Amino acid sequence: MDSPQNWFEKLAVQDWSKAVFEGAHRFSKVRPDILAALAAENAEVRSAAVATFNEANDAEAHNEVVALLGDPDPHVCEEVIEYIGEFPAKSDVNALLQLLQQRQYLFPASSALQKLYGGSGPLISGEESESEIAAYIEEWEQLAGY
Repeated sequence: MDSPQNWFEKLAVQDWSKAVFEGAHRFSKVRPDILAALAAENAEVRSAAVATFNEANDAEAHNEVVALLGDPDPHVCEEVIEYIGEFPAKSDVNALLQLLQQRQYLFPASSALQKLYGGSGPLISGEESESEIAAYIEEWEQLAGY
């Protein structure tokens, strides 16, 4: 097990929710610690760091947070997609479309795309048939100009 590097990392390992709350509450003073936690070995710490940036309404960490979209831990990816949904950027469209094409995180990825496109496009719950999902993805590709 990796050893935590700062107070945030230690707290995230002990109590994820408390780490996010404390990090967001004290954000202006502890932002460097949260930023450093994005690179932690522990996935729970990375996930808490992303959630903290989201809770603190920090859109400035967009590039650093979105870089974790390919994280091997699904909880980290889910937090990143939630962050994208809150702070959407056109530069995220390709990555979100790739998730849809890979049939991963269908609902959060399509929800983030909807925010990027002003409510247009279908939400994909994952409960649809494969042919419906394929048609919805094609619709997203057309909306995005692919």
